[in-house]
Amino acid sequence: MGNIFTKIKSALRETLKIKQGERVLIVTDLRMHPIAVKFLNAAKALSGNVKILVIKQTQRHGAEPKKEEALAMRGHDALILLVTNSLTHTDARRASSLGGARIASMPSFSLKMMHALAVDYKKMRAHSHKLLKELNKARKDGTIFHITSPSGTDLRLKILEKVYIDDGDIKEDGVANLPAGEVFFAPKDAEGVLVVDRYENKIRKPTILVIKDNAISSFPGSREGKILKKMFSVPGGNFVAEFGIGTNQNATIIGNTLQDEKVKGTAHVAFGNNVSMGGKNNAKVHVDTILLRPTIRVGSRVLMRDGKALW
Repeated sequence: MGNIFTKIKSALRETLKIKQGERVLIVTDLRMHPIAVKFLNAAKALSGNVKILVIKQTQRHGAEPKKEEALAMRGHDALILLVTNSLTHTDARRASSLGGARIASMPSFSLKMMHALAVDYKKMRAHSHKLLKELNKARKDGTIFHITSPSGTDLRLKILEKVYIDDGDIKEDGVANLPAGEVFFAPKDAEGVLVVDRYENKIRKPTILVIKDNAISSFPGSREGKILKKMFSVPGGNFVAEFGIGTNQNATIIGNTLQDEKVKGTAHVAFGNNVSMGGKNNAKVHVDTILLRPTIRVGSRVLMRDGKALW
């Protein structure tokens, strides 16, 4: 317990930079409450003004909490969202950010992720910022990304308007995942075939999705394809919302998207809501799917080959 307490306290100091007297709120649900208590104890060692809010578990990633719960999330210096399903891509979270809160989003965080949470942030940030520089150059040039993978992905896309970095440095009105470690953007003009290698423990074998006009046009028949089709059945749920590259050297695939998308040497494609990253698709879902050992070409430049970073 002592070691976990120390690691959590250190991570909160490094990422959210919680100071004595700051108003800190931990948002949780009944399933995640035992973990939330561990973070509550660590946060109290940094600020004496820490509260916990237990909300009703939402039904999916990107679903809004109840109105009164959303209102209770406002007016804090720092929020830790230790809930089952992600609140990152919700109006409730965005309203809290507009109020200036620094927010750590940690859907379904488990103690298995402590190693990735306790990453060498200096090393991870340096690696992430090199990638950010590469992607910003591609954005300015309007360069086409060509993503392939051993399982059959053959996808092309461009950057919509801005590249974002999640390196654990959470500033005022900012939001980031913990564990951190990705560089990402909302894409446009996505076309081709995406073969999903992993989605939590629901998809564990290659699953084909055909992409046309920046959305899934078909789910070629498989049990896994039907699972994804059902998940994306809400209006706008099949829209290609995000393309990201993992940069956390401590993260490994464990069947939890919060960590899986951060694994160095992987890429991820998300579907649904992308309002928080400059897009306009305000769907009530946001689901990240994982690509293993991708090769990423940016114009004539090979950015990653078979999962090995070349930047």
